[in-house]
Amino acid sequence: MYVLRSLPVLAVLSLAGHANVGGAAVFPDHPTSDYKAVGVIGTSAGGTFKLNGSAVAISEDWVIGVAHVGGNVFVEDGKQYPIVQKIIHKAFTGEPADLAMYRLGKPVPVYAQILLAPFECPSPAGSLKGHTVYIVGYGRTARPRSDGNGWEPEQGSEGVRRMATNTIDYTEVDRYNIGSADQPKWKSSACLVYDLDKPGDPSFSTLGSAITPDEGGVGAKDSGGGWFVKVNGKSYLVAISASVGRLQGSKATSDYGYGALGFGVHLTPYRGWIYGVTKLSEFKG
Repeated sequence: MYVLRSLPVLAVLSLAGHANVGGAAVFPDHPTSDYKAVGVIGTSAGGTFKLNGSAVAISEDWVIGVAHVGGNVFVEDGKQYPIVQKIIHKAFTGEPADLAMYRLGKPVPVYAQILLAPFECPSPAGSLKGHTVYIVGYGRTARPRSDGNGWEPEQGSEGVRRMATNTIDYTEVDRYNIGSADQPKWKSSACLVYDLDKPGDPSFSTLGSAITPDEGGVGAKDSGGGWFVKVNGKSYLVAISASVGRLQGSKATSDYGYGALGFGVHLTPYRGWIYGVTKLSEFKG
């Protein structure tokens, strides 16, 4: 689901709104055999399977993803695990975040550990700002556009676990409707944000011009995929892919053009909810 809207920059680099995706993909096309905890949420019925989005196992029994993706199975490394319960985030005040927990009927062998870290703090070593993020998901990939100004999604390319890199540039409370105009379902999520930088042309950069090897982002059919950072050589989960978009006045001509943005729900602000649902204590930080 896409709800495209370009909204103005408010105050000092305050990002307001953007385009919501009903799934996200990873581009460029770099399949990975790593990050096996990232799997697929899908619907299995009558011998057929439909890929609905991605999610990340965080224990043997629990998977985390986004509220706007659902299904009855989680697939990790090609094997299906039945989903017996979906718990959507609820807020004590205000609007809920675009997060969901899925309880599995059978244990998975591989799961990720969540890193509790702020976007920014007095110690740069303890901050996520400026860190390289490894974005993993099963959605469609994309190819370079013919005009050289971004990426063009490839239809039918979903179903492969891919990894791209980017830089965590900013943080923002992101608000969008995952329902309809008649029955809105507003979500407000504390998000980490990246931009798509154009090699050799920093004028396209919306938030920061630090270009990473294999720089890319997310698009269709990968919402719920994982954002990871590395600490002492080990990968930790910090956010969940949620949406893409662009700011009014940027050079981005599409949600996959250079200068466009990607949003991942930052897990640290929701550690209390995650613990309350799962009772997990295996957090780092």
